[in-house]
Amino acid sequence: RAMTDGAGGSQASSDSEDEALKNLVELNSATISGASGKFFAAELAKLLKGRPSQRQSESELSPQNAWEHVEWGVATVYDRPFGAFFNFLYDILQFSSGRDKLCAFLQGYAKFASAVLSRPDSERHWMYRGVEDSLSDGRKIFRLFKEFREVYKVRRGYHRLMEGLADGGVVCIPAVCGVLDTFGHTASFFYYLFDNILW
Repeated sequence: RAMTDGAGGSQASSDSEDEALKNLVELNSATISGASGKFFAAELAKLLKGRPSQRQSESELSPQNAWEHVEWGVATVYDRPFGAFFNFLYDILQFSSGRDKLCAFLQGYAKFASAVLSRPDSERHWMYRGVEDSLSDGRKIFRLFKEFREVYKVRRGYHRLMEGLADGGVVCIPAVCGVLDTFGHTASFFYYLFDNILW
């Protein structure tokens, strides 16, 4: 009987803890619908509209709501002022061409800084020149085998040229664009080819 009473008491205390936890969740307006993140945007907006006096203090946070408050802090600090910029940067860096353009921008700034923002033959001047040389060597990996892509672009330009000649003759915009496209990417093909050979 004592064991039965002990089991019943533990079950009753467990039920009371669950009920207290449920009441705490209902009273807390910052709940982000559990770990699934469902209705996150609506509840986060409701939380952000609340006055600071209505928000739960850190000492009163339950373990299940701690991560939601972390997410709220990240959304406040990261998403609002810097979210668009970091998303744009993330999209650019998904491609090797985007990484190459970013490195090219930094290389151009280093070259500009060595010529304008520093005295000739000074320590800062040679520091910028070193950064420029390092980025120039590092960008070569992004141009590796890039000449194969130029073959497709040469064929595309030639096809555009043939369509322009068939539709409007020699003196028409599609034909001229096809000529320029073909010659431009032919030059790019040999540039990337010899750049990879010399590397």
